[in-house]
Amino acid sequence: MFKQFLLRIFLVCSAPLLLVLLWDVAHARSVELDGVRETGETPSVSDDDSSYQSLPQSLIENEPVAAAEHSPDNTAAQPSTPPLLSDIEILTTTSAALLPTPATQPPTPTTLAQTADDLPEVEFTPGGTLRITVTGTRTPREVDDLPATVTVFELEDFQFQQIQNLQDLLRYEPGVSVRDDPRFGLQDVNIRGIEGNRVLFQLDGIRLPERFQFGPFNVGRGDYVDFNTLQAVEVLRGPASTLYGSDALGGVVTFRSIEPGDLLGPNDVYGGDIFTTYLSETGGFGSAVRTAARYGPVEGVFVYSRRDGREASVRSDPAFINPQSSSGNTFFGNVVYNFNDTNRLNFIAEDFSRDTRTTTAAANLDPITQSFVEDVLIDRTRFSLAYEFDDEANPSFLQFARAQVFYQTATQTERNLENRIATGVPVFRDTTNRFTGDSYGGDVQLRSDFFTG
Repeated sequence: MFKQFLLRIFLVCSAPLLLVLLWDVAHARSVELDGVRETGETPSVSDDDSSYQSLPQSLIENEPVAAAEHSPDNTAAQPSTPPLLSDIEILTTTSAALLPTPATQPPTPTTLAQTADDLPEVEFTPGGTLRITVTGTRTPREVDDLPATVTVFELEDFQFQQIQNLQDLLRYEPGVSVRDDPRFGLQDVNIRGIEGNRVLFQLDGIRLPERFQFGPFNVGRGDYVDFNTLQAVEVLRGPASTLYGSDALGGVVTFRSIEPGDLLGPNDVYGGDIFTTYLSETGGFGSAVRTAARYGPVEGVFVYSRRDGREASVRSDPAFINPQSSSGNTFFGNVVYNFNDTNRLNFIAEDFSRDTRTTTAAANLDPITQSFVEDVLIDRTRFSLAYEFDDEANPSFLQFARAQVFYQTATQTERNLENRIATGVPVFRDTTNRFTGDSYGGDVQLRSDFFTG
């Protein structure tokens, strides 16, 4: 309490002294300014930096009298009226007025700021990558022109990142994840919390089979395509039901098949590539042979792909690891006939198959089961014939047209071979579950470009 009493007395006594000191400083400053107005001299700032010793020339060059024309000894100049605010030239930028001004070379407004005419001309060299999508509006368009969120992965991305499956492709895509099942393979894509049959999967405009689950039998859609036969993958995040129906409530994943032009240059007659990849996680090899040829207006590309593997390597007791072996083959062909630069006809045939066998380890079996072996076979075959017209300079009302007919059959089969003992009697059980999704149909798409306003 005594300390607080002394502090209050000190504050009460020091407040008047502080006010008197502030009044003396303000009075001295006003007297100094009056003296400057009487003598006509330019005040200088006493600082160690010599760059603050004079004001910019642009602030006094528009004075109404010749106050800037000093004699060498600076004695011939006569005092004049200080310039008005309207006579002072305003600098181009605020930051320029705050910059220190060298005494030897005063800056000019042109050196303090750059105008649009002073900027260097930038030229964009050809050869850059242009991302084109057909998912956002169902017509070819640049990704930057779309209001929707669409990511396009092209053939160069597959090769550079060594993409093996859909999980590798979408690993770093924000808001998108892929579910994996050790028994039934890649399942679905989750886009912003929505998955299953609310996310559309399509290949060249053809819907892939839907997801199906019955008890332990779980049929996904992530293993229905081979990335060695793809040209691009597009992922649309967000609803697109107005374009594709209720299947696209959460988003759309579009696969585009490889074309001859992806392996052939403008003047090439034939081309191709052969490559092999090794995946250490499953100890398997993936190999592919792709070849393309052109003869007049006809060109085609053919792909054969083979993949083998085993169970994933995990740090666990080997007695609890279920041995697994997998293999798959893909045959693909795409033949294109170019009528001219704006009309073409293409035919695609594809056969895709995967076979995975899993043997349950003895340590993982229940007491009445002696052995359990499961085979999961995925097989998909499709044929499609499409005609496409694309001419943006066409003077008529039609600039784009596409018509397609297709037939696709897809089957996923699960076969379980089980030996068990029921009431002391050995029993052999052979169970087969099959999911079949066959589809056929066609679609026609027309586009007319026009401008209003």
